[in-house]
Amino acid sequence: MGKNTDGDDNAAQEIVFVDDMPQLLAIAEGMLSKLGHPVRCFANPLDALAYIGKATSEIGLLITDQSMPAMTGLELIGAVRELPCELPSVLSTSVPEPAAVDDYLARGVNAILPKPFTMSELEAVVRSQFEPDMAYAQSQPSGC
Repeated sequence: MGKNTDGDDNAAQEIVFVDDMPQLLAIAEGMLSKLGHPVRCFANPLDALAYIGKATSEIGLLITDQSMPAMTGLELIGAVRELPCELPSVLSTSVPEPAAVDDYLARGVNAILPKPFTMSELEAVVRSQFEPDMAYAQSQPSGC
């Protein structure tokens, strides 16, 4: 799996969204779909990990809640980091202390999405992952 070559690979890249709250999954799926991204939602982080590990489609971003049963968002991100791909990861959580943000970033989180979030906040964090500094992005592999 790699980047698309059709000119607009950002819109074509699937986003995997993980949260144990069904209502939030439905809201996030609607928001991300409006942004033009295919979305795959999971209430169970173990199911999301299995899907990412077997994915045959282009996955461009993982957005995960931190506090979930079975596995935390940080644990999920750590497990995804063990896979043979570089998948940008966003951790969605209530606004953490600055020291916690530094810890999250040191553990492989690319961005924090505070809860609750608005459509514009979600769009901004997605854009920040799909449209980073282009000189850097072109030299880095991404996606699963």
